[in-house]
Amino acid sequence: MKINKWLIAIALLIVVAGLYFFISTKNVSRVKQSVANDDNSTIVLPTPTSDPIDRFQSIPFDTLNKDASFLGQYSSCSEPNARALLVEINKAGSTVTELFNNNTVNGYIGFAAMGTLEMNCSDRSEIMSYFSSILNSPESSQISIVVAGDIIASVGQPQATQVIVDWAKMYKGDASDAIYKWLFKIRDEGSVKILTDATGVQSTFLNSKNKDAMIKVAKDWCGARSKNLQPEGCKNLVF
Repeated sequence: MKINKWLIAIALLIVVAGLYFFISTKNVSRVKQSVANDDNSTIVLPTPTSDPIDRFQSIPFDTLNKDASFLGQYSSCSEPNARALLVEINKAGSTVTELFNNNTVNGYIGFAAMGTLEMNCSDRSEIMSYFSSILNSPESSQISIVVAGDIIASVGQPQATQVIVDWAKMYKGDASDAIYKWLFKIRDEGSVKILTDATGVQSTFLNSKNKDAMIKVAKDWCGARSKNLQPEGCKNLVF
């Protein structure tokens, strides 16, 4: 009987420990999910550097090339390849600051993956719907948002401009630098009209800084062209 009591006691301890682990894991998962869903902080863009590769000088170049060589299998622009490259980027850092401060081999792989993805998929409208979903997903990291926005902006067509404008209106944090950078790339009359329409009084933004950036980029884009070369949409602006 004593043995049975000990066995029962041990079994109960195991059950309690298992329940504690399960509850703890669930709580941690909820915290991480909450942080991801509520991540509407300032979008930071990469700052120009003379040679970003210099920060990996402490690691032998052969080691860097060998460890990053697997990225070669993602050399074409497709949704599966884009998804795989985004995974590698996020392993190195979930924000631009984290990625560009990661001087490890992992950081090099993330940096190389980012360059590969933007080189492969820039100006490719057929992949835009995938990057639009990344841009608008509440679970996307800041680095994923930056990469998605860069690629969408490179398409330069009205549907791409509309995606960025709609996202800018709904983003709660300060994305003014990103908005200016992305929308200054527009190159057709349809995009100009979408941009200038978004600067109107009736156009609402969750963050006023993002609307200010929209107004500034519209004025700068139109102002950089002589009046006889300005698209019709520029006439909506008051300089």
